[in-house]
Amino acid sequence: MIRARVRLTIGLVLAAAGCAPSAPRPEAGPQVAVATIAPLADLVQRVAGSEWTVRSVIPPGTSPHVFEPEPSDLRKLLGARAVFVAGAGYDDWMRKVLAACASHAPVHDAAASLGIGPGRAWSVGADRDAPAQETDAHGEDAHSTHDHEGHGHDGHEHETGAGEPGHENEPAGGAGAHDGHAHGVLGEDPHWWLSPDLAARSLAGIAEAFAAVDPIHAESYRARAREAAAELVELDGEISAKLAPVRGKRFVSAHRAWAYFADRYGLVEAASIEPVPGREPSPRELKALVTEGRQGGLGRLFTEPQFPPAAARVVADEAGLELTLVHPIGGVPGRSTYPELMRFNADAFLRGLSGAAERRP
Repeated sequence: MIRARVRLTIGLVLAAAGCAPSAPRPEAGPQVAVATIAPLADLVQRVAGSEWTVRSVIPPGTSPHVFEPEPSDLRKLLGARAVFVAGAGYDDWMRKVLAACASHAPVHDAAASLGIGPGRAWSVGADRDAPAQETDAHGEDAHSTHDHEGHGHDGHEHETGAGEPGHENEPAGGAGAHDGHAHGVLGEDPHWWLSPDLAARSLAGIAEAFAAVDPIHAESYRARAREAAAELVELDGEISAKLAPVRGKRFVSAHRAWAYFADRYGLVEAASIEPVPGREPSPRELKALVTEGRQGGLGRLFTEPQFPPAAARVVADEAGLELTLVHPIGGVPGRSTYPELMRFNADAFLRGLSGAAERRP
C-alpha cells in the first residue's frame, strides 16, 4: 500500500516539478549530485569535494518509509549527474522517480556496494580484498540479472574496503558477531549507515561512482574517500569506548532501525513498536511488548522525531518504560553532519541506558 501511494504521488507531481523528458536542463554551474537522505548526502559530499553540490531529497523530519515526494523535492533532481541511494529496499522509490523523469544519471546503491540487500546483512566473512561491484548507468549489478523493481542483489557478497584500517580490532558485539546472520534482524534492517564502520567502508564505492562520471579527477575522489574513511574509523572507536559501560543492555526502538548500531556496539534491540516500517503494530504485538516491559526486561524506549510522539508515550506508559530521543537520519541543526548525528545518538544511548531520568523527549 505504501509503495502504491508513493507511485501515485510521483505520477501526480512529476509534471508540476518540471521533472519530465521535455524539461530544459539547468544552465551550467556547479556539478550536482543527489542523495536520498541527509547522512548519505554528507558522506557523498565528503568524497565529492567543493566542486560538487550534493542535494538531499528527503526533508528533515520526514520518514523515508512513507515519503511522498512533493514537486519541490523532485526539482532537486534537475541537473543531477549522479544519484546515490541508501539501498537495501530503503529508498526504492528513487528508481521509479528517475525512470519517470527519463533521467540518465547513474545510480550508486551504497548498500549493494557493501553486499547488503533486502534479506541479506553485511557479513564480516566477505572478501575484504574484493573490488567494488561494477554497475551500469542505473546502478544495476553489471554481472547479474536484476529485478528492476529494486528487490535485491542476491548472490553478491562484496564490499569496498574503504574502512579497513583499524577494523581488525572489532568492538565486542561488533560486525564480527553476526557472521552468517544474513537472514536475521540485520537482514531486515536497511539502516546500515548507523554503523560508522560500514559508513567508512561505503566511501570507496562512492569514490568509484564519482570517478566513473568524472574520470579526470578520479584520484582526488579516491584520496578524499580514504581520508574520510580514516576519520570515520576514529569516530567508530570513540563511540565504542563511550558505549562500553552499557554494553549488553536491552532496549526498545520506535521502529526497526538500530540493528547495525546495536550489533556494532554490543547492545540488544529487544523489540520495536513498529516492527515493519510504515505499518502500525497489531494489538497482539503491542500486548507482547507491554507485557515484557512490565516484567522489567526491556529497559528503555528510544523514539524518533519521525515517530508519532503520542504513540510512543502511550506505549512507554503502558510498559513502564522511560523515553529517550534518537535520530536515524538527522539533517537538522546539531545533527546535520554524519559525525554530529552519530555522536548525538551515542550520547543518547549512553544517557538512556545508564538510567538517567528523561521521561518526555
